[in-house]
Amino acid sequence: LLKIRAEGAGDGKLLARALGKTLQEASGTDLDGEAEPQRAYDLSLLLTGPRDSRTGSYLDEVASRQRAGQSVAPLDRWMLENTKARIPRPQLRWSLRDSLDSAAGSHLAVIFRAFALEVVIRPRAELASGPPSPYWVYGLLPGQRSRAVGEGWEFYLPTEQERPKHPAGARFTDRLARLQTKLMELVAVQLGGNPASDWPALRVSVPQQTARHLEELHQQSDWVVLLDHYAQAAYFDDPARYPEIYRRYIVSMETESSDLSRLQLITSTEQRGSSQERLRAQLLAAGLPSTQAAADALLEQLKSLSGRLAMRLGEDFPGGALRVISLAVFRLLACRGVFPGISLRRGVLVPRRLLMELVAVQLGGNPASDWPALRVSVPQQTARHLEELHQQSDWV
Repeated sequence: LLKIRAEGAGDGKLLARALGKTLQEASGTDLDGEAEPQRAYDLSLLLTGPRDSRTGSYLDEVASRQRAGQSVAPLDRWMLENTKARIPRPQLRWSLRDSLDSAAGSHLAVIFRAFALEVVIRPRAELASGPPSPYWVYGLLPGQRSRAVGEGWEFYLPTEQERPKHPAGARFTDRLARLQTKLMELVAVQLGGNPASDWPALRVSVPQQTARHLEELHQQSDWVVLLDHYAQAAYFDDPARYPEIYRRYIVSMETESSDLSRLQLITSTEQRGSSQERLRAQLLAAGLPSTQAAADALLEQLKSLSGRLAMRLGEDFPGGALRVISLAVFRLLACRGVFPGISLRRGVLVPRRLLMELVAVQLGGNPASDWPALRVSVPQQTARHLEELHQQSDWV
């Protein structure tokens, strides 16, 4: 039985569908197939503000449809069924709670929209630094820029944009750009600014109350998943600005943008025990020192490379755990200056695939379908020159 607490989950549909997907993957069959998993969930939906009638409404609607004899979507049937264990239990048991006992722990905590948002105005000249931004989808999608400011971050639309414009006519992109500019100027006026010199920005911050709450969540839960369009992994993964938080957590971040939006999913944990034990076992299998100090040192290096590597220790990584350990050892030695000419103070390590995608983009290709290659050829002028060299020399 997995205990899950969720805050700001709305009607609960997104979370319920995600849990159903994990059941499907765990069983290896469809949710309405014969082989049903033995896993079950105890879901607590927390009300963070005034009681909202929408909280958990989708889960209630699914149950009501079954009681009324109406059809239920295949993706939701698992919520109404029991496990096939010796003692059957509901695969999903959920409840609404105004608060949760601080002593009651959970395996997983899911929190939506934890970061505080505030619309502010900034001088245009301050935001106009750097080259103009390109139009996204010919102006149909406004491209955002971001920057770190003080203890928070700011997102804003570019004050200037450049080509490419719509192939059917530049007027379409120009019209959208003018509309976007006018909207930004109206927002600046509404906030008491000057539309000629000011520009609105969205400030993202972590108030002290939220910081304490996130700390409590990590203490009470094994894993914390944060979903937010403006969540900043730098809050957990920036040793310069937040050294104490960086040392405390192991963090993995994914950005979902397939629907032309920007949804950040951050997974974090304070529980290092399982990762350290698995790392020590891998070190022992490789014939390397498997002390606690060695495991701690390598875990810190893995965190710097990738939180996902530190969490999974190469389960979905080519070459497995031993290759991950070799990467950690390489980074540790590079930080100590063992390799001449390689300085991580002036650079970072990036995955080879990401490097190839960047090269493909630089060459005008599509990173999703194109792959760079080094083409070696012998021009005719070079061929003639080589022929002359062989005629004029005994050996070349």
